[in-house]
Amino acid sequence: MIRKSMVLFIGLGLLVSTAYAGFNIGIQGAVKQRVEKLDEKVKNKGISPGTDTSPGASNLWLFIDEEGSNEIDLWIATSQDVDGFNLYRKTPDTSWQKLNASLIPSDFEDGVEWGDFSDNTIVLGTRYIYQTKAVKGGQEILTSNEAAVTFQGVYNPPLMGGTPADGATGVGVNPTFAWDSVPNAARYEICVFDANDELKWLILTNGPVTSIKYGSSAGSVLVGPKPLQQGQVYSWEIEAYDQYYHCIGGRWNEYDFTP
Repeated sequence: MIRKSMVLFIGLGLLVSTAYAGFNIGIQGAVKQRVEKLDEKVKNKGISPGTDTSPGASNLWLFIDEEGSNEIDLWIATSQDVDGFNLYRKTPDTSWQKLNASLIPSDFEDGVEWGDFSDNTIVLGTRYIYQTKAVKGGQEILTSNEAAVTFQGVYNPPLMGGTPADGATGVGVNPTFAWDSVPNAARYEICVFDANDELKWLILTNGPVTSIKYGSSAGSVLVGPKPLQQGQVYSWEIEAYDQYYHCIGGRWNEYDFTP
């Protein structure tokens, strides 16, 4: 999901992006924030990775970004031309129910339709499973992966070290990004922005790798890559997601670099 300017959320209302965010995606260079704390006792009860084992399988992504004191934020992304999204939720003991009263709007940016929602009808200690469906012409045309988390209140994923380090120069226009491994991570999200917060590259890695070269296609590419220019300042961000598409590391990580 995403980051600075605008973040996509999911709930009973549209969330406005703020200064910083983790899974980093969003309009005007927006990206996102993420979080997670899994209850092992119910972790595997009635939960699966979803209809698709990876978001790219249906070109519709759903990620859990952040847990607040009384809400769970989610973000959506698809490369398809859609009108908006419907969001569904269940628990291990209940069936799917639609959360949004009206269509969740989609915002087009960088060749991607983004959506967000914030779910505040939640109970502490309960495990929630989410799934979204993209809508075009009144019909649901795409189904996302399932994303799940046991709600534990406010949780801030640990920061992750990475290279190029903050302030690095002379790294070249195709730098290799490397980062700390996060236990239980199933994939990582890497975002690159220019000084104006324009998203230059966004990729979800194939598996828990700990490095990737700029412009690589070894993953699900949502945005770019767009050429980097020598002498210009850019920033990159990294976030870790578990097998249930919930952020477990890297929130608020950002490193400036110059090719």
